[in-house]
Amino acid sequence: MLFVVANEKSLRVRATVAEEDMPKISEGQQVIVRFNAESEKIFMGTLGKIVPQMDSDTKSFRVYIDLKDIPSWLRSGMSCETNIIIEKKQNAMLLPLEVIDLPQGGASSKEAGVYIAEPCTGLLCKWIGSPLVKKTVRLGIMDKSNGVVEVYGVPLGAQVFYPQ
Repeated sequence: MLFVVANEKSLRVRATVAEEDMPKISEGQQVIVRFNAESEKIFMGTLGKIVPQMDSDTKSFRVYIDLKDIPSWLRSGMSCETNIIIEKKQNAMLLPLEVIDLPQGGASSKEAGVYIAEPCTGLLCKWIGSPLVKKTVRLGIMDKSNGVVEVYGVPLGAQVFYPQ
C-alpha cells in the first residue's frame, strides 16, 4: 500500500466485539475509549455501526465508534482500548478479584469482605500507618476473564488492600 487518505475531522474507531457480548450491545450506546498514545486520558464515543457479519476466525463482530471530541494528535491506525457501557449502577465499584476475601470453601457474597484503611489521625498513625479493618461487602457481577468483580459497600475514597 502506498498511502491512506484519512479525514482527521471525522475519524471513527474500528473495534471488535466478542460473539457472546453481542446481545448486550446496540447502536447509540456510550463507549469509553483510551488511546495507547495517551492512556491516562479517557475519550467518550457512541457506538455507531455494527457490522452484522461475524468473523468466523475470531468469533467476533466489527463495530465502529464515533468519537465526541477528536484530539489533534489522533491519527488513522492508532491503537486503543474500548469499553462499551452496557449498564450503569449507582454506588458500585470494580475491584480486582484478588482483593476480595472469601471464606474457605465458598464464594458466598454474604461473607465476602475487603480490607480497608481505617481513618486515622495523630502522630502514631504517621509512624505505623492506618490500621486495616475487614469490611463486609456485597458482590455483584463477576468478570473472571478480566479479573474484576462489582462490589457494593466500600466507602467512597477508601483505600483497599490485599487480604492478609
